[in-house]
Amino acid sequence: MTQLLYGYKQRLVNITHIRPKVFRKLLNWLQLYSDLKDIKFLLAAEKLIIFLMLFSNNSLYKLLSKVT
Repeated sequence: MTQLLYGYKQRLVNITHIRPKVFRKLLNWLQLYSDLKDIKFLLAAEKLIIFLMLFSNNSLYKLLSKVT
């Protein structure tokens, strides 16, 4: 996850479909106006990357359809 946030910028765009500058603004906004917070083993940025990765690739629907 650290490589996505601070490494090669195009990799974050490829996975989340959001530019790093927009990602940081979204992260800051969510931390300020919602309950998105770091927990013991998972940073807020990592939570957002996971959500965007699932949501942007339509993986969430695929995962949910397998469960139900």
